Amino acid sequence: MFHSCNGFSVGTDTDSWAGPALWNDVLRVHEKRAFHVMIGGGDQIYNDGIRVDGPLNAWTNIKNPIKRQAHDFSDKLRTECDEFYYNNYVRWYNQEPFKTANGQIPQINIWDDHDIIDGFGSYTDHFMRCAVFRGIGGVAFKYYCLFQHHVAPPKSTFTTDSTEAIDPRQLVDTFVLDEPTPDPRWIMGKTPGPYVEEKSRSLYMRLGRRIAFAGIDARTERTRMQINYPETYDLIFQRLHQELSQANGEIKHLILLLGVPIAYPRLAWLENI
Repeated sequence: MFHSCNGFSVGTDTDSWAGPALWNDVLRVHEKRAFHVMIGGGDQIYNDGIRVDGPLNAWTNIKNPIKRQAHDFSDKLRTECDEFYYNNYVRWYNQEPFKTANGQIPQINIWDDHDIIDGFGSYTDHFMRCAVFRGIGGVAFKYYCLFQHHVAPPKSTFTTDSTEAIDPRQLVDTFVLDEPTPDPRWIMGKTPGPYVEEKSRSLYMRLGRRIAFAGIDARTERTRMQINYPETYDLIFQRLHQELSQANGEIKHLILLLGVPIAYPRLAWLENI
């Protein structure tokens, strides 16, 4: 089964909705005939609250855009943001019936903006390059790895208190597995993203004998002008060509998933069809 946008935007009156209808239905169907996998297309969690009732509230309320852009991402702020993301993940992933679905159905995930903060990567370049955005991008990436892929977080992080390299504070109270080679499911970008100082991680895997799946990381390298670097597209197509060639015709279907529309017709045009 497929899902995305698994939450509500800030300000939504959640009491006006009739509970988690999707996940109740997923478990109902799963009980009758077990799902092979559940695929998350991005926004498996909404972390937008970090700017409303979280540690970025004061920063958000700075009226002067120059001062807001120049605000540092100190070690203290990083720690507060780290706690927010951790607590929000624990709260959301411990909420029924999503909790039970996660415990019973294998999952594959790519991320999108709400896994970080609403609109991340889509604002103007000079604003996106401010210390606060770069900082929360790294913290969100850490917990995306831990909760959505069950892999160790990276050793690197970003604060304006330290150099842009391996940061010993990233290792505080965190187990980091030192793996010489990445998981073969990853299609790793060669260059860190412009605002998330980590390499993109797209996915390739087989869903049974005849179906292949490719999930494109369309957020790590995202700007207002691009979704991915050209060389990342090359890596993805090279991997797909390699896998399909080695399958010798066994693969009949390729599922391609990314968090942005490949074609985006105007809704007014659609309504006139």
